[in-house]
Parts: sequence; C-alpha cells; structure tokens
Amino acid sequence: MAHFLYSFRLELLRRSRSKGSILFLVLALLLSVCVVLAPNSKDAMIEVGLVLPPSGEALEELILERSSQLVRFIPTDEETLDKKVLTGQWDCGLVAHRDFAEKLEELDTKDLFILKTGPGSTVYPLIQETVAACVIELTAPEVAREYLVEKGVDPSTLDQRLEALE
Repeated sequence: MAHFLYSFRLELLRRSRSKGSILFLVLALLLSVCVVLAPNSKDAMIEVGLVLPPSGEALEELILERSSQLVRFIPTDEETLDKKVLTGQWDCGLVAHRDFAEKLEELDTKDLFILKTGPGSTVYPLIQETVAACVIELTAPEVAREYLVEKGVDPSTLDQRLEALE
C-alpha cells in the first residue's frame, strides 16, 4: 500500500506541471471522496438464517440485538433456511433442537443448535460464538441460582435478595 501511495504522489507531482492537471486533480479528489463516503451495500452484509420454536422468543430477541453491519440474523423456517444456505444466498443457518425448550429449561446446552453451512461459509465460528453468548446470557441467572443453592444458601432468602437487586 505504501508503494501505491508513493507512486500516486509522484504521478500527481508530474501531472501538476501540465495544463490538464487541475482537471485531473479535481477528478481524483472527487473519486476518492466517493470511495470513502460510499454507503455500505446490502451485498456486503452476511445473512444468517435462524430457526427457533415459539418458546425461544427471549433467545431470538438477544440474538437479533447482536445483528450488526457485518452480520444480520433472519428468523425463518427450516425449509427456507435450507434453500438459501444451499444456494449460497445465506452464509449459514442455525436450527434449534426439536426439544429446545426442555433442554434450555434443564440447562443442557449441548447440541442445542444444528449448524448448517453452505459452500464457502466463512463466518460460522463467529455465529456459533454469538449464539453461545446469547444462550449463556439467558441461562446465567438460573446457573448462578443453582450454584448458590448447592453451596448452602437458602432458596427463599436467595429469591428475596435477587428481587432486591432487580
């Protein structure tokens, strides 16, 4: 990149001595401003399908909050997800386990989702980490409660303390 900038500067200096230099400089300046200020295109966004049962509304809300300029989560059904991932329209997709509600209630997060990747999928590790963070955020209060009860804290006292914190 440094070589390119150096060459560009040399060419500007060389052209500044000719009659058409002002026009060239104005066009170069306009082109660079257009490139820098060009809005992000929708094509640059990575789309990820998300199939959750009705009991997964809280998790869906957390995941959708994490959509960004790079990745956009799209709630859908499994058939649409399969088509779009296989055709390369979406990078990957996540399908909740058929016993999603029961597994989440039991805090069994192993195999909670099935990851479906398409040809050339690149961001699925990022997607897995994002969804794992959302699952942890959703289950952390219950995990902490179970831990404290296991360590001998009275559950009724614990519930009162947690309500006071909220």
